[in-house]
Amino acid sequence: MRSNLVNLTDTDHRRSFFSKLQYSTKLNKLELSCSLPQGSDNVGKVTGFATTLYVDHIVLTASRCTIPEQMFSCTSLITLELKGCNVSPNDLRFPTVRTLHLEGCSFEFHEENCSSGCLDFSQGCPKLNTLSLVECMFLDRGSLKKLVKVRALGLEKFRLLHNSNHAGFPSVDFPALKHAVVDACKPNYPQEHRREVCLSLFTFLQGLHNAEFISLPYSIIQKTLSMVPGILEYQPSPFRRLKSLTLKLTPYQKYCHTPAKVDQKHWQIPAEVATYLLSGSPAGSADLLIES
Repeated sequence: MRSNLVNLTDTDHRRSFFSKLQYSTKLNKLELSCSLPQGSDNVGKVTGFATTLYVDHIVLTASRCTIPEQMFSCTSLITLELKGCNVSPNDLRFPTVRTLHLEGCSFEFHEENCSSGCLDFSQGCPKLNTLSLVECMFLDRGSLKKLVKVRALGLEKFRLLHNSNHAGFPSVDFPALKHAVVDACKPNYPQEHRREVCLSLFTFLQGLHNAEFISLPYSIIQKTLSMVPGILEYQPSPFRRLKSLTLKLTPYQKYCHTPAKVDQKHWQIPAEVATYLLSGSPAGSADLLIES
């Protein structure tokens, strides 16, 4: 069986899937959908069967559901996608997973499960190579948590899709990172929060210091780093090994200003911002690209 999408709220669909499992010896990819908390039991049952078939790719879309215990014992799992799940930092125990995609997940931090406020993949996911965080929320007893640290010591590829209006940027610790792609909404910060957001962006970029290839949103870099006068004056460049930095335009920017192709001169960033981003790269030789 190469791939199966299982709707756990449909009884007939579920029975058909279990029937197919009886005649299978290998399952490459399993996609599960569950919309109610009580559906976690069905997720667990299906995952339990899948682990016996050495499944290596699971996609779980589970609004308000927690991760089933059976998934932690799946020793063949290489790629895991979790969408809409409620996650405790202690749930990150996937020792064979190399690619992890977390989308719309809520991470609950409190004294009982994680007093340090750190999302640490290093112990529970020691083989993790690629991580995507897409519109995830970090909570402390139901309230939005502002200062979260994400750590993955062996991570080489990182993607962040982030509504930065919520609570600034997370800090990250990725010493082995090579590739980073960051997307964020157009900034619209109240005056009293601008300095705080800038500082969180500095801390975030410092965590990407060893990356060689980085893609960042043009609007965040050009506007966020420029909105507090003088804040860049004493900030060292965060990147040590940078070879290429791409600043990506939003669809709106492309529509309004690019009838045929991007005009590189029109989209120049302030000199102090360019110095901050590029001066730490070897011999200052990193390429700066504006990409539509």
